[in-house]
Amino acid sequence: MKKSQHNGYLHLAWLTTLIFLAGLEMASAQTPMSFNYQAVARNAAQEPMPNTELGLRLSIVQATNHATILYSETHHVTTSGLGLFNLAIGNGAPVSGDFQSIAWGSASLELHVEMDVTGGTSYTSMGFVPLLSVPYALYAQNTANTDDADADPTNELQSLAIDGNVLSLSNGNSVNLPIPDTSSGVVDSDADPNNEIQDLSVTQNGSTVNLSLSKGGAGVTFSVADEDNDSANEIQQLVLTGRGLALTKNGGAIDIPVDDDADPGNEIQHLSLDGVNLNLDHGGGTVVLPSAAPQTLSLSGTNLSISDGNQVNLATLQDGVDDADNDPQNEIQQLTLAALADAGIDNSTIYQLFLSGNDEPVTLPYNSYWNATYFLTEPPSIANIYTSYPVEVQNVITSNGLITQNITGTDLVLGDPTIQALHLFGSEMHFDRPDGNDLGFKFTPEEITYTDNFPETRVTLNKEMLQFVNGAGWASTRLGGTTTGKLELFPGGGLGSYLSTNYTSQGGGELQVTGPSGKNVLLSHLADHSDNGYVAVYDGNNQIKAGIYVNAAGQGIIFGDMKNFVTNDPEQPDKLISYVSLEGPEAAAYCRGTIQLKEGKATVVFPEHFRKIIAESGITVMLTPLSAESKGLAVTKKDGQGFTVQELWDGKGDYSFDWEVKAVRRGFENYEPVMDRESILPGKQN
Repeated sequence: MKKSQHNGYLHLAWLTTLIFLAGLEMASAQTPMSFNYQAVARNAAQEPMPNTELGLRLSIVQATNHATILYSETHHVTTSGLGLFNLAIGNGAPVSGDFQSIAWGSASLELHVEMDVTGGTSYTSMGFVPLLSVPYALYAQNTANTDDADADPTNELQSLAIDGNVLSLSNGNSVNLPIPDTSSGVVDSDADPNNEIQDLSVTQNGSTVNLSLSKGGAGVTFSVADEDNDSANEIQQLVLTGRGLALTKNGGAIDIPVDDDADPGNEIQHLSLDGVNLNLDHGGGTVVLPSAAPQTLSLSGTNLSISDGNQVNLATLQDGVDDADNDPQNEIQQLTLAALADAGIDNSTIYQLFLSGNDEPVTLPYNSYWNATYFLTEPPSIANIYTSYPVEVQNVITSNGLITQNITGTDLVLGDPTIQALHLFGSEMHFDRPDGNDLGFKFTPEEITYTDNFPETRVTLNKEMLQFVNGAGWASTRLGGTTTGKLELFPGGGLGSYLSTNYTSQGGGELQVTGPSGKNVLLSHLADHSDNGYVAVYDGNNQIKAGIYVNAAGQGIIFGDMKNFVTNDPEQPDKLISYVSLEGPEAAAYCRGTIQLKEGKATVVFPEHFRKIIAESGITVMLTPLSAESKGLAVTKKDGQGFTVQELWDGKGDYSFDWEVKAVRRGFENYEPVMDRESILPGKQN
């Protein structure tokens, strides 16, 4: 058949002529489980639509609530030359429900007709038509008035009758009912008088209230003589007299105990001392402290004793003095200088140097070239000795391990060069080694250097920087530079720095953590904004992949390919749950909740914290009705304070619905997701 071209009328109100025909034929003595439907399809001009393929959806609904669909099915038909079509309801393609389970007599039912003039499934409602009685239904009504509508003996009509406590059913059995209580007429399931059901009753005469209990229960009488006759809201006052605490309006009284318990063994008491008498108050008693004679320490040789006590022998201590060890070679000694007049060359004064603990003095040669600085002690001791005489002296001064090997002009060597010696000459000091390599500290006017296995390892300090050199001349750590202060940590072997600090040309600080291929992490500032912090994390291609910074507007920004929320799995300790944040082209916040419709209307007021952070514009509201009877919901008003909801079709529903609101954050109304790359990069590095 050729389809009629009427697509342009889909938005018009369609008129349909409905004709119900009753099927009177019988098949196998059974009622057909369908009924006929006939109609003429017309267009908006009331003209029949001949030879047109139609898509139909027919539903059986409750007349009182069109939203309750008992059964629905679809058909595809072609109209006749007059626009007429026929079908059998019950024989279509089921959509929902069960045709055979429809309770036809339980309520008023209507037929909802929906049609698509293109033969598809984009249906337009044609309206609702009441379903009336058909011959089969009239026939069923007639059979209900006969002796029995079927041959089933289990659903016959029967009558109940009672004789005494015997309850019987006509054409059935009988049962004996329990005998009720003779006094109350109530049946009791046991003989226990303590679990009976009783009734409370109350009567009032003025301010006097009588509360009684049925079945002989005792009653009470009380007064409610106050402003509202309510005995449950009386205002009473607490009164404290001594240790007596009383409640007004006959509320009773109690005595406050002296302490928290009656245990006399845990009271708070005070100690006092009177001479040798120690007293405890509150009857705690007094004790006399024993007198003790003073004791005296005395030392006899190496025996240290205390009167009325024991003694200890100090012989194990070096020199009888307690020091950190028993080594006699590292004791503290005193230097003294004595002058022997007219005993030297040309009857000049000879000086002798004495060291405590040594019997032999040392005679200082060429006394006119030696000068001593003294401590003001008794007797005086030498602080230092210096000479300006250019002579060579071998093994002149010996003092418990300090050996001056030679003094030649301004060149001084202390110690044994075959082992290690301190070498002072000119403006330099260093340690000599037998292999000729310097070891230890080296002092020059320009710098201080510590060397070990020279030249592989050294520490150098000068007025510009402090540098640690470790192997092959590579600095492992460097503090400072020729023009700027910086810190650099190197792994050695010629690789790039692992950690370095510097300053940028914009005047901000910078800290880098670097791997073999480039930067790992950069702590710096936003480009051209030296006070706006920036943390950047790089990949192996030296590209920033994640970071935190403060933009030019002073807003804190976190960025990356993904933003995750991670928490422990509560059931699997070795697992984590990681959620990825939902992304969007604007800075937004959300709020949600549930509220009840009243007479089809409701108003939602946003929480104060939400109102403070959202912009007035850019608010989106989503609604979810929590009732199958909902006619739909619409937002009739919304602003930065909240929104108003109303049910469609003038509905008066009283049910709950869920709501969710998404809104642009205040201060981010003009956020642009596409921006210049240079505007969000860290400060340029030197």
